[in-house]
Amino acid sequence: MSLGVAVPLMAQYQPGRLANGITPNISLPSTEAASLGKYGEWPVSLYTGTTSVTVPLYEIKIGAFSLPIQLSYHTGGVKVDDVPSWTGVNWTLNAGGAITRSIIGLEDEDQPNGFLYRNQHNLPLKASYNLQGSDADYVFMRRVGRNEMDTEPDMFYYNFAGQSGRFYFDVEGKMRCVPANTLKLLRTPVNTIGAYTPNDKTWELADAQGNVYTFGGPEGGNGVEDSGTFTPNTQSALELPKTTAYYLTKIVLNNGLDTVYLDYVQKAEMYELPYTYSYKKVMTGSGWFESEYSDLLANQILKNGQQGSPVRTRMSAGGQSMLHKIRWSGGEVVFNATQEREDIYFGMNLKSVAVYNKKQQKVKEVLLTYDYINKRYFLTKTAEGGSAATDSIVHKFEYYAPSSLPARYSNAQDHWGYYNAAANTHLLPPHFSQMAVVDLNANREPNESAMVLGALKTVTYPTGGSSEFVYEGNRYSALGIPGGGNPSGQLGTVSAMATTYYPQTNTSEQIYSFAVPVAHIAANALVEFKNYGRPPHPSQTFWPKARIERLVGQTYQTVYSWDAHNNFPSSGYTQNPNGTVSFNISPTLTFQIGEYRIVTEMPCGGIDCDPLTVMPSVKVSFDYTTYVQTDPGQTADPIAGGLRIKEILNTQNGAFAGKRKNILTIQAIFLYILVTSTNTGLTSILKALVSEWATHV
Repeated sequence: MSLGVAVPLMAQYQPGRLANGITPNISLPSTEAASLGKYGEWPVSLYTGTTSVTVPLYEIKIGAFSLPIQLSYHTGGVKVDDVPSWTGVNWTLNAGGAITRSIIGLEDEDQPNGFLYRNQHNLPLKASYNLQGSDADYVFMRRVGRNEMDTEPDMFYYNFAGQSGRFYFDVEGKMRCVPANTLKLLRTPVNTIGAYTPNDKTWELADAQGNVYTFGGPEGGNGVEDSGTFTPNTQSALELPKTTAYYLTKIVLNNGLDTVYLDYVQKAEMYELPYTYSYKKVMTGSGWFESEYSDLLANQILKNGQQGSPVRTRMSAGGQSMLHKIRWSGGEVVFNATQEREDIYFGMNLKSVAVYNKKQQKVKEVLLTYDYINKRYFLTKTAEGGSAATDSIVHKFEYYAPSSLPARYSNAQDHWGYYNAAANTHLLPPHFSQMAVVDLNANREPNESAMVLGALKTVTYPTGGSSEFVYEGNRYSALGIPGGGNPSGQLGTVSAMATTYYPQTNTSEQIYSFAVPVAHIAANALVEFKNYGRPPHPSQTFWPKARIERLVGQTYQTVYSWDAHNNFPSSGYTQNPNGTVSFNISPTLTFQIGEYRIVTEMPCGGIDCDPLTVMPSVKVSFDYTTYVQTDPGQTADPIAGGLRIKEILNTQNGAFAGKRKNILTIQAIFLYILVTSTNTGLTSILKALVSEWATHV
């Protein structure tokens, strides 16, 4: 008799663990921590095709320091098995921040078998292992398969005070950020040299301005969250919880005088995980054993390494980690999670955010409303009011057919986990030809029309205007360009433009981002200011401004700026019939290679800023050189999982309180091409080119 397992995906499976005997066990953060970490894993930018959709709730200001509190939506698409955070599908509350951790195998600092511990104590991985000729090598690999030995670094994600990214510790214990930035690590619990204090879960990071951010604290204390997995009613059911999230607990400002405190209350949540599928293929000979134990030797698809429909493994997360209050010398912001969730055990939804001044008087409150559809919570409305709450400021949100998106655990998923409407009974696609079996028949190919279901479609703003998002699937190069090569396009000229009218989407700031792949010596720009009545001081009315910024590290730095007050012509202008003045500036711009953005805004710092009969505006436009598609007839690259923005349609109906009704429609079309950069070594960067125009009726 010959007995073997061709695909031993669950050969060492133990109930209650996610490890399968070959890949390492991974301890995941909670839903809330994971939603914060998403921005480090998949940042918002034109390179990824995602856009920033935010609802400002409040902004804490202390001198030059500000801490925005806002809801952010991630437009990358909804994965079937994703569990929503406490603010609904793909929404995240950015109100402080966290460092989250995906533990791959063991904790890096585990003694004596963690990745970092072994490397810092002269026990690194060997270049190769001889499993046939070395008993020690074989035993080592068996221990790796049983999750007793760690061979990979953990991945950490951070999101706080407008900064996001990820990092890991290399073999020397140095923090490596992706992308590189100016953050300085002052303190970390990931420590294997010197005094080891396993109960200390404190991080400290300093930004470029000298502000110090503290995350976590003593184990079980404020801002520390543990998570683990277990399978009910099984032996070896419990994985010991591990710390996977360290929430921001304190900010000490660089003036040394002011401190912001973040308080958390106890949280305990739990939910069931999807099955891990594997296939057992048995190669047998002949004899009594085969006939007697035919069921044991049958080829079959396994769920969590077992036959039939076993009990699902559960994920639990808890600790003093639910944000309740942010305190500073000028007041406090209170977060009230009062709605019990039905999609997970013991979970809560955020229902309101209230702002109090230092006299404990409520000055503002925002209420959140959800729809519960197919075991998912979708945020449908935020309503903001002052102390009297007489006139609500309402944002409304509409999604693409959320009822058509199946509930979690559906097998209709592509390779990336997005919905593909396939009639799958499992998740195992056809395998390579040496193991061609009829059982492996799952369709895991992406479906562009299915993957959009559940994604944010429309935002309706308090002004009555709206933004509609049109998506398309990500694409990838089927061939790739190993070793470099030419980009799939050629240099051409496109237009860049940003315009701010009033009122717009609850903010007067408009941003247009663009990338410059080749240096420009002289780009002719046009800056247009319309209907501006210059007062003695610019804060006495709406103040149109514009600037161009370049991304340096993680921060945008201004390279050009203009404003209607200081650039107002000294002579030679003609007044409009209403007494205002419209004028243009024609600067010549120089661009180095890099990422840029145009920002147009119309702030008002005074008290005389009621809407005018004719509102001012600012517009910046110019042409620049970048890569453009050259062959419309060429075969499109294959679709990958996840969404990117194809089109944004902003509509403002009757927004101005003037004599005539204005209908403003602004449409943005995004074209993506594959770009190769020989300078950075990147061989596949999705770059977005934007063409934007406005039509007034």
